[in-house]
Amino acid sequence: MAKLQEKIHNAVSRVLEENEGIKAVGQLQAEATGLKDMFAPAYVNSFWYVAITDQRVIFIKLTPMSAPDFSKTFKIPFSEVSLEKNTLSVQSTDSNMPKRFQLYFGTKWAGGLDKDAFVQALSTTKVGN
Repeated sequence: MAKLQEKIHNAVSRVLEENEGIKAVGQLQAEATGLKDMFAPAYVNSFWYVAITDQRVIFIKLTPMSAPDFSKTFKIPFSEVSLEKNTLSVQSTDSNMPKRFQLYFGTKWAGGLDKDAFVQALSTTKVGN
């Protein structure tokens, strides 16, 4: 079975522009925004794949069966994304795009996801652009 890191790379690779490269990937959970979200089961809450590329940040929503929903893909400029501790905030004007996410990385050995590498890629890419 492929590690989560590989699944995210494969999904994001389908929506990359020509000559766009992936620097780091992760998984996020959208923060509950209202009473309805707070009482919904975890599978209804919004899980997302995220990738830091050399050009922007790409978000792909997951279905309740944990499959990428490519109709809900968002490509966000670095200037609209910020990270503070474990919260990733997005300043997008698209009402379908959640505004706040919690980092959801799990253990590195199990999923292959590296939270420190993700944070480093976001901070160095934003500084470089």
